[in-house]
Amino acid sequence: MPNSQILPPRVGELEIYSQQLTDRRGIPSLSNLLLSPVEPDSKALESLIHKALCLHESPEGVAALTTIGVQVLQGLRTHTFGSRDQSEMRSHVLMFLQIVRRRFPRILITEQTQGDAATTRKTWGTDVDQYDSKNAADILVKKWILDGVVRSHPSRRQEPSRADNFKFHLIIALAHEIVHLFVGYLTGNSRVATPSRIAPPGERSGRIGESGRYWETTFLGGILEMRFPRGVARSSEPPVAYLGLGNASGTHLSRRISTNYINEFVTSRPHFPIRCASTEAAIPSSQLDIQYHSTPFRAAESNSESVGVMTRAQREDFRFRDSSGQFYGSSSSQQMSHGRYY
Repeated sequence: MPNSQILPPRVGELEIYSQQLTDRRGIPSLSNLLLSPVEPDSKALESLIHKALCLHESPEGVAALTTIGVQVLQGLRTHTFGSRDQSEMRSHVLMFLQIVRRRFPRILITEQTQGDAATTRKTWGTDVDQYDSKNAADILVKKWILDGVVRSHPSRRQEPSRADNFKFHLIIALAHEIVHLFVGYLTGNSRVATPSRIAPPGERSGRIGESGRYWETTFLGGILEMRFPRGVARSSEPPVAYLGLGNASGTHLSRRISTNYINEFVTSRPHFPIRCASTEAAIPSSQLDIQYHSTPFRAAESNSESVGVMTRAQREDFRFRDSSGQFYGSSSSQQMSHGRYY
């Protein structure tokens, strides 16, 4: 097998920016610094995006996106599929994935997004034949989570597990965002919301669906949850990966994901559904909240064209607070770090 270091880029025209918050004459603003492809952050993200795309390019991944695509069309009045027969959806999923791999959207590494990652869909057109993923969205990635991949030191005790957990998390997070990108492929218009039926069971009461979480539920077998032990700074211990098993009755159970499965996932071809630790039963998430930091966040799917701007629906979704009425976290940056970290 050829050395992976001499292979051509697996993700085409990848542009990765580091987003910096600057202060100009007392006015805060964001500036984007283009990173070189040889920067550690760029190399790590290229590998993680490649693995995320591989999930969708597998036979199971194509089938999952095909099902989601048909369901999205059934919930929209207008879409970019036009008069095409829905039986053509599978071929369009394959076309979408080819386009995305050739021209991946701009990536912004930032602390300014409220979740682990986010997709800002843009209005790009009215026909899937004219789709260009580079101009259809921006994808934001949380900086400190990427740091967990890039800046873990293998010489330290537990560091290999720490890096694998962050890699596992970001691969799933990026695959989740590609699902949002796919919804944008079908809507063409950033103002068209995801149909409310495209959401996990128990989360379909709102007006906006959440295609990424729906994909996780149907493809992975549950919602990925990353948890830190209470009383420990998020930077000093590796997160623990759990699979959230919600159901239509609203009961929320979680099972710890097998460490061996995570290692297999990041080093070889993953298998689904996700494999949990066989010796541990599912437990109510409320019990985990006693032991772990808890900042649950049910993300409303964003249609905003302003990168880093939280929509009204997203602001209203920050309704999980502690007994004092404050979000968990000792600083403002931690309070905005909602997403999969619990």
